[in-house]
Amino acid sequence: MFKWWHQLQQHFCLFCLAPATKKIPICDKCIEVLPHSESYCPQCGSPLTPPSSCLTCTTESALISRFWFPFWYVEPIDTLIKALKFANQLYLARLLGELLADYLLSVNFKLADIDVIMPVPLGAKRLAQRGYNQAGEIAKVVARRLNLPLDLTYLERHVDTTAQATLNVKRRKRNLSHAFRVAVSTAPYHSVALIDDVFTTQATLNACASVLQAAKVRYIEAWCVAHARFN
Repeated sequence: MFKWWHQLQQHFCLFCLAPATKKIPICDKCIEVLPHSESYCPQCGSPLTPPSSCLTCTTESALISRFWFPFWYVEPIDTLIKALKFANQLYLARLLGELLADYLLSVNFKLADIDVIMPVPLGAKRLAQRGYNQAGEIAKVVARRLNLPLDLTYLERHVDTTAQATLNVKRRKRNLSHAFRVAVSTAPYHSVALIDDVFTTQATLNACASVLQAAKVRYIEAWCVAHARFN
């Protein structure tokens, strides 16, 4: 019965209960009114009009060459991500992954630039508590849609850290110092797309990118569902 009910839900929009027009539980009208990111700096995600690199990014060296994200982290996207992360609503990974893949296919995105997709890893303690890595589940959907290789094991989080959401900017960076490592000292890839559900100050993504660069990865992009602007 529960399997039948879950399958039925996939045919109706999560927000308005209208028939879903795609293979995901959301209708075209509700997709249109989601908080789309529109113009932002490609190197840090800061809002810009018109889209270009912001002053900071044109004067500083960046660990990540390009950010891509379809939404701002506000209602209802933030609610969906929180439900996936904290309420065991694993089916939402497919919805968010499909929306991210749709976005990447709609913009000036060069598939040939990327050798492999890697999700931002969880620490062992948090992974055991949650039962899955939400970034990894989203990454599986995106990799399948884009027909790209997916590596779930090369990048590791070997230190369980304090939740980033509870910290200020300086403490976020310090919190992630030495938190990540790679399985092999020299990467078998030249270019990597890091996937996460949401980013705020880039601290987590930059910590991952730093480790990958040390392993001789030459080009790194970050693909996230949403950007939460930090105040």
